Amino acid sequence: MEKFSITLHREPAPTRMEVWGERLCGVLRALQEYGGVERVVYWKSKEDVREIPVTREAVTAYLGSQPVSVDDAGVPQPKAGIVTVVYGVGPGGVDDDLCEVLLSTGEREQAPNRLRITFRRPVAPEGMPEVFAECVMAFSPVWGALESRENLNERLDEEEEVGGRQVPADAKLDWHTYFSRERAAALDLDALRNRDDVIVQPLHEGVELILGETWESNEALRAKQRELEPILFGERTAT
Repeated sequence: MEKFSITLHREPAPTRMEVWGERLCGVLRALQEYGGVERVVYWKSKEDVREIPVTREAVTAYLGSQPVSVDDAGVPQPKAGIVTVVYGVGPGGVDDDLCEVLLSTGEREQAPNRLRITFRRPVAPEGMPEVFAECVMAFSPVWGALESRENLNERLDEEEEVGGRQVPADAKLDWHTYFSRERAAALDLDALRNRDDVIVQPLHEGVELILGETWESNEALRAKQRELEPILFGERTAT
C-alpha cells in the first residue's frame, strides 16, 4: 500500500464556468468508477456537510457558488486564484474520507490552472494508473503526474536543502507522467524509448511516460528520477 496524489496542470486562460464544471465532473466520475469514491461532499461549515451530485449541472452550479468574475461578454468564470475543494468519501460517509480534490482555477499570469487529488490514506498501487489515465482524459492537461507522496516530500526536502525549489513541476518524472503533444515534442523521448525500465505510450492527446510497469518502491523511483531526468530535461533539472 502506498500514499499517492495526482496533479494535473492546464495553461492559464479564461474558461467558462460550464467548461470547468464538465472537466471537474469528469474527474469526479473517474474517481467514482475507478477510485472507490461513492459520494462527493463539501463542508458548508464544520457541522454542515453537503453532498454534490456528480452531474455536469450540479458541479457547475457548485463552482458558480464560489467567487466569480465576468468576462467581456458578460459570461461568469471562476475568479482568478480561487481554490475549490471537495472530498470523495466511501461507504462509511464523511468518516470514510478517501480523497481531497483541489481545483485552482482562473486566469493567473505565470501559474497554471491546477487540479490536485490527494488520497488521504494508503491505497493499492495496482489500480492507480487507470485512475490517473481517466483523470487525464477528463481534465485534458498539458502536464500531469501520478505521484508517490513519500517521493514528493523527499524531493521537496532535497530542494530545500539547496536553497529552495529548483525544478519546475513539468521538468520532473514521476511513476506515471503525462505530457501534451506540444510539451512532448520538446522532449528527447527517443533517448528513453529503447530502455527496458521505461514505457513511452500514447495517452489522450499526448504521451505517457511510465517508470516501471508495476510499482516497486520509493527508493527505486528516486533512483530512476536521478538517472533519467537529466537525459530528458537537461538544464531544467537540478543536479
